[in-house]
Amino acid sequence: MNRNNQLTSSFNRRFTIQQKFLTANEKTVINLFDSELQAKRLNKALNGFIADVNTISEILGTINEYEIIRLLQDYKRIYGKKLSSILNDKLAGDYEELCQIIILEQKDFIVKKLDELLQEYPHPKEDYLIALLIERTNDEIKIIKDTYLKKFGRTLEEAFDSFLDPIGSSYIKILLNSNREDDLNLTSLQAHLDAQTLINLGIGTQYNGSGPIMVTLLKKRGYQHMRLVFSEYYRISGGYNVWDCIEKNMRKEHKKMLKIIMEAINNPEIFIANILLKSYGNSKLFCDTLVTVRFSRNKEFYKTVEHMYTDIRNNKMREDIQIHSKDSVASLLCKIIDI
Repeated sequence: MNRNNQLTSSFNRRFTIQQKFLTANEKTVINLFDSELQAKRLNKALNGFIADVNTISEILGTINEYEIIRLLQDYKRIYGKKLSSILNDKLAGDYEELCQIIILEQKDFIVKKLDELLQEYPHPKEDYLIALLIERTNDEIKIIKDTYLKKFGRTLEEAFDSFLDPIGSSYIKILLNSNREDDLNLTSLQAHLDAQTLINLGIGTQYNGSGPIMVTLLKKRGYQHMRLVFSEYYRISGGYNVWDCIEKNMRKEHKKMLKIIMEAINNPEIFIANILLKSYGNSKLFCDTLVTVRFSRNKEFYKTVEHMYTDIRNNKMREDIQIHSKDSVASLLCKIIDI
């Protein structure tokens, strides 16, 4: 399995669980989980004189996505109410918000974060939007776009045009293409030809009225293929990174966005780890960024980001969580990064 498919293959399992076969190991995990018992334990913990956050964290902080589906179903069947409404009634603040995120379907969490980011004042964080959308398969992008449309009554493209400046919107919308060519159908020869075209015609040069050559490639090629193009460009150019070779006459705003997109595609895990690093020192932003990375990606992708983050910080993630959050929130965060 190539890197692109491997990193995104477990996207939104809750949404597609009925369409997938479970491995023997996954079946074992599900069979060992007594969702009815855990629903009753959770209800008792929520309905005490004071909510038993230790029990709540023990259950929600160690539960996987398959088990959550069963827990939500059994809770609704036994008590006639959605767990989300009970959490809202019995808990409060950051702890309640974190519990709600844990039980939310991944596709719903992603579109919720996208909309929140777009409406941030005084302006949206473009790198955060890129981090949510980069390294997605065609199917994932379709699901995200369809879910956003159903929830907010407008397309993501329309939302980007409304909340972002025209240049930022035009570049980030590159990531919304759900018809990218399959990496498996592209060859090393094609990567060489694409790299040679960039050298011959220029990275940001307008050509035949269709925009910069690089933008044309970014819109239609798969991410793994583009990494091969970047690598080939480096080889045949004599050691120059493609994002450092954008023509000087390209407008500053265009150059900035094109460089960010290329760097994100070249190494999405490093790109996201650096965003997490930038949030360090701001408790709310750090915790929000960490939760966003953890719940918008599969475990393998998140763990790669965490490894790169801790390598640069030279500190354990758990220790940084303790610095930025307290008590029940810190305890639950430490549990969910290991789910």
